[in-house]
Amino acid sequence: MDDGLHDNLVKRIRKLARRHGWSMNRTADAAGISRSGLSNIMRKTKSPTLDTVAKLAAAFEVSALELLAADDPAPAVQVPRLSKRSELLK
Repeated sequence: MDDGLHDNLVKRIRKLARRHGWSMNRTADAAGISRSGLSNIMRKTKSPTLDTVAKLAAAFEVSALELLAADDPAPAVQVPRLSKRSELLK
């Protein structure tokens, strides 16, 4: 798993666990994964499988995409219309 994606996952797990009032042990239990497995994910010593990501997402009642998403997504890039580009290049 890409380091940035893994960082996002760890941040989201922490944030969602806090929101639910769950410890990491409770989070692992709710997702049906081992506590050591979650610990390895959180310490970034192991990458989660897609099945594990899906289980965590289900426990938090979010989609897998939401679980992997950055909290602060990059701003949208705006591309000016062709008719406006000449004005910008002046």
